[in-house]
Amino acid sequence: LILYRNLIITFSLGGIWHGANLTFLFWGLFMGIALSIEAFFSQKEKAEQTRSWLSRSLNFTALWISYLSIGIFFFSPNINWALDT
Repeated sequence: LILYRNLIITFSLGGIWHGANLTFLFWGLFMGIALSIEAFFSQKEKAEQTRSWLSRSLNFTALWISYLSIGIFFFSPNINWALDT
């Protein structure tokens, strides 16, 4: 739980560091949540010794798609624009 909390806090602060706008805060918050979910499943698979190439590929693809989707918040001029796209 500490790892997930730290990821969310760190990325939220990183979002604020990029700019004083809600879009950057949301970007950081959502990135922290996405990375926490990825870390949870990676640790679970390591503990169960089930890290196949297919599992790693799907994990990477899901993280990459979420990264690209969350990037809308980073590059949007305001929160309404980000939510409309």
